[in-house]
Amino acid sequence: HLYGIMFVSLLFIIVLAYFLSKMFLKPIRNYISKLDEFIKDTTHELNTPLAAITMSIETIDRDSLEPKLLKKLSRIDNAAKTISTLYQDLSFMALYGKKPNKNEIVDFDKMLIERVEYFEPIAEVKNVSFELTTEESKIYIDKNKLRILVDNLISNAIKYNKANGKIYINVKQNEFVIRDEGKGIPKGVIKDIFARYTRFDDASGGFGIGLSIVKIICDEYGILLRAESEPIEGTKFELKWQFDTK
Repeated sequence: HLYGIMFVSLLFIIVLAYFLSKMFLKPIRNYISKLDEFIKDTTHELNTPLAAITMSIETIDRDSLEPKLLKKLSRIDNAAKTISTLYQDLSFMALYGKKPNKNEIVDFDKMLIERVEYFEPIAEVKNVSFELTTEESKIYIDKNKLRILVDNLISNAIKYNKANGKIYINVKQNEFVIRDEGKGIPKGVIKDIFARYTRFDDASGGFGIGLSIVKIICDEYGILLRAESEPIEGTKFELKWQFDTK
């Protein structure tokens, strides 16, 4: 009889815990669902105006502009690039898994140099500089996904860096390390930085999906991703992968 009572009690507790967990998790699921729908709608609305802004900037002859106008144009260009990075993140979240990968052998070092050049004007606004060390490095991946991954890490390093800080980037065979000199992430929460919609600094804006996207891409391609951070000193991300050149 005692075992029977214990079994029934345990069964009751399990059933009760199940329904309570569903009840408490429902608002969270609804919140995430609304955010996902918002992302899809925002992505659609951003596409046309962003394309128009980008095309207009590209058609302007910068050599014919006065220094004051050129400075204003640079600000518009930087703002457009920031929106473009956000747009590609939103597009990734909305379309992930719905488009086939176009995997190819990519020269990681060359792409990284291109992306650093792309972000340099944005970094200059904050007086953030790059210290880049590269050697030949290849990876088999969808080139667009690699660009999204790299852009998010560089963008975060700029966003969370201190004024007049540096971003140290080192690329070796099958390895990529990026480190900033920002305020860092508290030890107790660094394990949560790859969770979707997680933000630790409301002043910096954003949806909190950048590092989540980085983690998704790394997991998809078997890339080892490790994060280290020290308060006041900054944050470091290290990526390692296997690539057989034979």
